[in-house]
Amino acid sequence: MLLNFWSTGCLPCRKEIPEIAELAGDFKNQDFKIVTICLSHDKVQWNELVQDYPVNVISLITDRKQAAKLFEDYKIDGIPRFVLIDKYSMIADPYAPRPSDSSLKEAIEELLR
Repeated sequence: MLLNFWSTGCLPCRKEIPEIAELAGDFKNQDFKIVTICLSHDKVQWNELVQDYPVNVISLITDRKQAAKLFEDYKIDGIPRFVLIDKYSMIADPYAPRPSDSSLKEAIEELLR
């Protein structure tokens, strides 16, 4: 699984949206999911940005309290932030590359072996 922590107002985050959709397509027939977690609270803008994701991308939005807890629990010091989770639900890479970096695809393929 790939976790993506992002915000609607973050331009680097938004630039990764097409890359996330492409990555989801690359792994659509495998036991791999992408979960995007929006840390901002604008549901209208969030919905507009995620409506074109493939069905194998799970998109969530947080409220302020949830966002604060995620920042604390995952030690998020900047966004976008990507975290790879292995098949045992353990964090494989807490600072995974962005989907626009080809090394992420290689890391996912390695996790799926």
